[in-house]
Amino acid sequence: MNLFKPKGRLKEVTTPITNTEFGGLRLILCPFNLAGKVDGTVYADLDKKWKRNKEELKGWAANQTTFRLGNINTVAVQSDTWIVQMLCFDKEQKLDERALDSCLKSIIKMAKAETGSSVHLSKALLDFFPSLDWHQQVLAEGVNVVLYG
Repeated sequence: MNLFKPKGRLKEVTTPITNTEFGGLRLILCPFNLAGKVDGTVYADLDKKWKRNKEELKGWAANQTTFRLGNINTVAVQSDTWIVQMLCFDKEQKLDERALDSCLKSIIKMAKAETGSSVHLSKALLDFFPSLDWHQQVLAEGVNVVLYG
C-alpha cells in the first residue's frame, strides 16, 4: 500500500443525479443487465434529461460483439458528463461479482486517465450491490465519488 497516494473523497448530496457536483469529467455509473431492459427511477431520471442513454444502450445491445458481462460503454451526454453503462447483471437481474469487478477496473482506469474526473451514482443503485463495499475500491485509487439521493 502506497502511503503517499492520495485517496479519493466521498461526498453525499441530496440533489438528483442529473444535477451533478464537482468540476472536471463526471462519470455517472449506470448498471445494466444482459437483457438490455431498464427499470427503476434512476434510469427514468437519466432518460428524462438525456434520452441518448437509452438509445445508446439499445444500439450496444443490438451490436452483440462487445455486449458481454464485465464490459462498459460510455455515452457522452455533455462535454463534461459521460454516462458509463456497466454490464454487471445477467438476464435474470442477478449480480455477477466478477463482471462488476471488471467494470470497476475499467472505470478506475478511465477516471485516472482523465485528470480531475469523478464517479457519480445514485444511492438507489447501492441497493443493487448490497454485499460489496465496491466504492471503497474506487476511493482507494484516488478517485472522488459522489452519492446522490
